[in-house]
Amino acid sequence: MRKKIAFITLLALLTASISACSTNFNVTKSKTEKGEAYQGTINVSGDVSQAEEYFKLARKYYDKSDYTHAIENYNKAVSLNPDYLDAYVNLGMAYDDAGNYELAERSFDKAIEISQENKDLFYKIGKHYETKDDIDHAKDYYQKAIESDKDFVKAYIGLGNCYYKADEYNLAVKTYREALNLNPDVAEIHNNLGNTYYKKGDFDLAAESFQQALRIDPANANASKMIKKANENLVALRK
Repeated sequence: MRKKIAFITLLALLTASISACSTNFNVTKSKTEKGEAYQGTINVSGDVSQAEEYFKLARKYYDKSDYTHAIENYNKAVSLNPDYLDAYVNLGMAYDDAGNYELAERSFDKAIEISQENKDLFYKIGKHYETKDDIDHAKDYYQKAIESDKDFVKAYIGLGNCYYKADEYNLAVKTYREALNLNPDVAEIHNNLGNTYYKKGDFDLAAESFQQALRIDPANANASKMIKKANENLVALRK
């Protein structure tokens, strides 16, 4: 009987402890002179499930370009759930946009620890390094994204752009053409291929690529400008 009472008492204590970890979450939206503003309060004491609420609040701040509050709330999310992949990825992007590249890389590294075969993560890290003009690291991550998904067109474009920036024009052409094999109706690829041919001095192929870009996107300002320059160079060479 005493053992039964002791067990019931212990169970009651555990229940009380769990109840003490309950969480209240409130997020309010108000109108300001600058538009809508969000304010969130979360009273947390150990409830990992509330990481999702911090994540949602952080995204609202991020969408408003309020990177300081977005970072604050993404950090709260990962503090509650250390395996929250999307929160680490978004935290890295927020740090990127805030110009804090070192902390962005730490967040991305943590995301990789959680998910080591994630094409979208590799692509976003590639974009991070490309933004920093760290072309070698950018190429590595774009290639990892392609290895994870051979049909990942955006990763081919990113890799091609890196080869272009590194003056590796033959590799850029090869990579852009691989992207076109996957999707021939992307004006950006034709435009970038045209830029590459132009740099190589292949003005006829450049003009052809710019023409394809304009066929898909008649408002493409670069293609419109560069096709004229390519044709001018062709005329000059034929004289």
